[in-house]
Amino acid sequence: VQVWKDVDGILSSDPRLVPNAIPVPDVSYEEASEMAYFGAKVLHPIAMVPVMKYNIPVRVKNSYNPSAVGTVIVNRDTPSNRLVTAITYKRNIKLLDIQSTNMLGAYGFLSKVFAEFEMHKLSVDVLASSEVSISLTLDKKQRDENMNSLLKNLGPYADVALKEDMSLLTLIADVGRTSEVLATVFRVFCTQDIKVQMMSQGASKVNISFVLHDSQLEEAVLSLHSCFFENQCVVEPYHSEQKEDGSL
Repeated sequence: VQVWKDVDGILSSDPRLVPNAIPVPDVSYEEASEMAYFGAKVLHPIAMVPVMKYNIPVRVKNSYNPSAVGTVIVNRDTPSNRLVTAITYKRNIKLLDIQSTNMLGAYGFLSKVFAEFEMHKLSVDVLASSEVSISLTLDKKQRDENMNSLLKNLGPYADVALKEDMSLLTLIADVGRTSEVLATVFRVFCTQDIKVQMMSQGASKVNISFVLHDSQLEEAVLSLHSCFFENQCVVEPYHSEQKEDGSL
């Protein structure tokens, strides 16, 4: 299957924000699906379902530059040798912090919360949870009246804080090397004074997401892209020490 777009395949980030974004030669079905879900505009997540089901390779090409190799999307059982494959983002999301110390040692807190989300037809992007608290994000497509009703219903048994004008920055990365990725990410964020409001590592094992203020998104994306793709990092990138056999 070939998909013809106006860029040279799947890029390392959105070229409208990152002028130095580069084509990624190959990605797995899972990586492509996560990139699409978390903001990349090349393919819709639903479009990946039939090709994954029947194990059909997909090549993304540029209709304005047909000689470019493009990107091939394939079934891959082993991780690539890339630390980070791409950086994607969503703007204008909402961050909801829900906390109830009354639920310490009790059961049913999560079920109560998500029953409310189901009733109000609100879908969640990413979340992080503990025994007595949940932080989660919702995109801008959610209806305000549904959100207001949800907040009212959660009030009797939880303290709820809603933060708007947030962004979700996602690294499509080798989660098996999470420590190496995060060592560089947080050194960059610390140097640039970028405040992380929430972090989540996806169950898919190919994405790590950060919630930031909208006003800091551009600086965060550009700084991380410089580190992982341009060899122009504002800090010394962290590299795990090599073993005697040369592996990482």
